[in-house]
Amino acid sequence: MADYIKIDQVVDLFFTDYFSSDTFCNFVIPACLSDKMKVRDLNVDIANYLSGKDEIARKNSFINDLYENVGDVQEPIKIALISDIHTDPRYQMGASSKCSHDGSCCQAGSGTPVEPFVAGKWGDYNCDLPIDTFRSLMKFVKSEVDPHMIMWGGDTASHDNWHMNVEETVKEVTSVSNEFI
Repeated sequence: MADYIKIDQVVDLFFTDYFSSDTFCNFVIPACLSDKMKVRDLNVDIANYLSGKDEIARKNSFINDLYENVGDVQEPIKIALISDIHTDPRYQMGASSKCSHDGSCCQAGSGTPVEPFVAGKWGDYNCDLPIDTFRSLMKFVKSEVDPHMIMWGGDTASHDNWHMNVEETVKEVTSVSNEFI
């Protein structure tokens, strides 16, 4: 069986050599300049690492070779990936976006808003997504991006799901699901 590169080996190479404390200290934040550190050439390090590997691992054309062997290649398809939407059916424009309730910001009970922590029409970084923003996104994707396929990665329900029962959660996810049709 061929000896292929494993991701854990590559990660180990980077974190033991390239992101060691000495390297970080000398090159990322030049605070510890020392004579023992030198600039490394990634191409030389990779070539040294791969020198004991099989030819298939040393070649940098594996993917291109696969495409050459496929024959007639069709036009690529356009896929839109939508994931981690976290819509909030209780989102309220003008509510506080800075609150102590994890996942409950930008709702009626999230406290008195103080500038600049006021939930906007299209959402806020600290809050789950207003359903109208998601609907606008889906309209744009369907009309402007015009993908061949839309993939939905899930993780849809709002972060404050402890406030919701099963029926409310199903209603929220169904509402989002309907936007994909």
